[in-house]
Amino acid sequence: MLARRHRALTVSPSMQHYLRAIHELQEERGHARVTDVAERLQVGKAAVSLALRTLRRDGFIRHQSYQGVGLTQRGLMQAKQVTGRFAILRRFLEDVLGVSPEQALVDACLLEHFVSAQTVDRLLDLIRFSEQDDSVIRETLTRFRVYKRGCESPSTCPACEFDCDASIGPKRPMEHRRNQ
Repeated sequence: MLARRHRALTVSPSMQHYLRAIHELQEERGHARVTDVAERLQVGKAAVSLALRTLRRDGFIRHQSYQGVGLTQRGLMQAKQVTGRFAILRRFLEDVLGVSPEQALVDACLLEHFVSAQTVDRLLDLIRFSEQDDSVIRETLTRFRVYKRGCESPSTCPACEFDCDASIGPKRPMEHRRNQ
């Protein structure tokens, strides 16, 4: 029910990708063409044409066949929102959590579509907080980045409540040694 309500109020993740790609291309090159969008998103030109038709119908872009694509004010606002959410999530994952850049890219791309403005705002606060020139904060972040939890057993982890997430993922070297 909640997911259905969310979809009804927002642009789909797929359409957000198109808006972000168009925005990035306009920033980089001053224009966006169907071919450029297709290359950026690694999809066919026919898929781009269908998406552009939807985005034009919904008032996010201006586009005439065989011409460049332009964002409307509404489209630009949506593209900036999704671009901003993506950038904040990626920085949080890399800079605060210490996730690899490759994994942060994938995860930020997945999360950007479903995280609330309130959560992104607080993540940004945490990023800024972590950047303060404070030795205690730097030391805490350094210690956190190397910290790896050790659950007592898959069924007794108080943080996971049901089954411990550690029990479904790959074993870490330390857990593997403990279980031998």
